[in-house]
Amino acid sequence: MIRIKMTKIILHRIQVGKNVSYLSGRLSALLTMLVSLILFGCATQRIILPKISEAPRLNLRLETPMLISVLDARTTKEASEEVIASLKNGLSQTYGNSIQWIEFFEEVPSGRVAVKIRLKANEANFGSRIISAVSVKETFAALHAQVSDHWNSLVTTALARQTTLGTAFAAEGWWVGTAWLQLEIHDMRREPAEQVSLPIVAEQKESNTWGYRSGDKAARGAWNSASQQLIQILDSILVMVRNQE
Repeated sequence: MIRIKMTKIILHRIQVGKNVSYLSGRLSALLTMLVSLILFGCATQRIILPKISEAPRLNLRLETPMLISVLDARTTKEASEEVIASLKNGLSQTYGNSIQWIEFFEEVPSGRVAVKIRLKANEANFGSRIISAVSVKETFAALHAQVSDHWNSLVTTALARQTTLGTAFAAEGWWVGTAWLQLEIHDMRREPAEQVSLPIVAEQKESNTWGYRSGDKAARGAWNSASQQLIQILDSILVMVRNQE
């Protein structure tokens, strides 16, 4: 009887040990999951490398190149050097000798036209928007009243190509891709000199079906739209400058 009781006690202790070990393993897994959520679950922004892939404008040649520069004006300047290099390479391959690179804050010489590009966003945010469709429309309305007839047609064209999601869109539960560029056009060919500040804005929404992949898709979609707008506007500016040489 004593042996039987001792055997039962030993078996009971073994079973308790197994239960404790099991619970310990479960707790360890739970803690690991909670730590992962704390470290990675709050990452609600995805940033991509902006690329420009356009056919070279072989028939768009200027006697005097248009001056151009790019500035990383994003709040989060992640991979800033790579971003600027990518934009410069894409634009140089597209326009060749028709453009001439200068420093962003360099003074524009008399008799020249320059386009200075501020990159303000190329990202996707989960559950929030970083621009206002109303503000974009108000900006263009003000531009129409400020710019000369010479550049007004360009403002009209740029407004027609904006791809914002509208004022009624609620971002909760969505990845919202945003690409935002600010173009400063400096026309120093006449007196008084004229400067036009032109926004290029694009948004794209994606559901959170694939997590970060959905965020990257939203960011890429917005950038593809904005880069097309940028090229179309630069084409128009270069044609205007060429026709007035």
